[in-house]
Amino acid sequence: MWQRYTKRRLNQICRLVITITFLSLVVIIAWKTNSSGEDQYEWYGVEQIPHQEKRSKQKHYLSYQPPGGGWNNQRIAFENAVIMAIMLKRILLVQPLGPHNRILELKKQYNQSVGYAIYNMLTTKELVPISKLIDLQRLSSLLSVYEISSNHHDFIKKYNSSSWYNACHNGLSFPWVDKIPNELNSDRINFCQNFKKSGTIPKYRQYCPGKSENELAFWEFLPELRRRKEDMIYFEKGSLFVRQVFFTDYKRALSAQKTLIDWIRPAPNVLSNVAMIISTIGKPFNAIHVRRKNHKTGQRFGIQYWLSRLSKAKAIQYSEKLYVATDETNLTWFYPLTEAGYNVFFATDFDVFRRINESNPITGNDIIGFHEQVICSHANIFIHSYYSTFSWLIQRYRNAQSWDRKQFRHFQFSSVNWINTSML
Repeated sequence: MWQRYTKRRLNQICRLVITITFLSLVVIIAWKTNSSGEDQYEWYGVEQIPHQEKRSKQKHYLSYQPPGGGWNNQRIAFENAVIMAIMLKRILLVQPLGPHNRILELKKQYNQSVGYAIYNMLTTKELVPISKLIDLQRLSSLLSVYEISSNHHDFIKKYNSSSWYNACHNGLSFPWVDKIPNELNSDRINFCQNFKKSGTIPKYRQYCPGKSENELAFWEFLPELRRRKEDMIYFEKGSLFVRQVFFTDYKRALSAQKTLIDWIRPAPNVLSNVAMIISTIGKPFNAIHVRRKNHKTGQRFGIQYWLSRLSKAKAIQYSEKLYVATDETNLTWFYPLTEAGYNVFFATDFDVFRRINESNPITGNDIIGFHEQVICSHANIFIHSYYSTFSWLIQRYRNAQSWDRKQFRHFQFSSVNWINTSML
């Protein structure tokens, strides 16, 4: 009897040991998998904090005054805010998007050139939460993100009791650089072409007054902002709309670039709509972006200009199907494309876009435009408007598809720039 009891106990112990060993292996494999994912996006010089722990530890915010203008300009400010919030380990308060056409109406009505001032005139009903376009749930796996849905005056009132540090540096007057290496003195930097001050600055980009002409021709932002202990770091007057943020640290620049490409993605509903439209068009197809309205450069080009570019790219040899993304409302202007043998598609051909426009005429064109950027990124041949940030984002989407993620690459419509200081 005693032998049977001993044997039964030994069997129980063996099963327990096997179970514990198996669970331990599962935990180790999961930890290794998560660790490799974190290393892929690790910010050089920034402590990696697990997402759950990070949410509980972060108590400081970072936000910004949107610059006004088109959604692509507002997106630059948003992307720069993401990068800044990660480097500073702060909670990002994401601002909503202001409709471009409404901003242009207010600009004309009040004879106002300053974009951020126009943005502040928009009501909550006229704004679009950025989550309608960008997958914030995906982004929140990388950093803490809170979405603001109110107008900008209400946002300022809500956080008025917090302590604020207002940052305002014009990227055209004072190029931004993360950190200057100790061995690189300011005299050598001032001779660097990348840090030269711009010439005449357009009126709508003249903000952040009071900077002395005797100051250095760059802003070393990372040491300054890391010292701030205030509850809120706030980039005022649309100043986070800067198209060139220079990094002297290669690993930090590469990590910032990976963030833009891998973590800032279209929202699931956008991808679903795009997949349905591409299925209707059928692959392969070509695409063209023709910006004509409210742009002096675009108005100079006739349809023969676009036909010649399509011909030079031999687009019709790849596919006769052509998606046209355009702000031109007179679609008969494009009839020569049909005569040239193209099967032309416009946004007006699709019910999903008609429903978006009917649901909110103020913001519909902008939401449709973002969809069109994703559509064009999947085209076989894409003919762009070189003078438009709308096209630049499409080009970035397309170029990122063949990007070697181990090497930094200067993408269009990406503010992240790496400066090889050893060459200065």
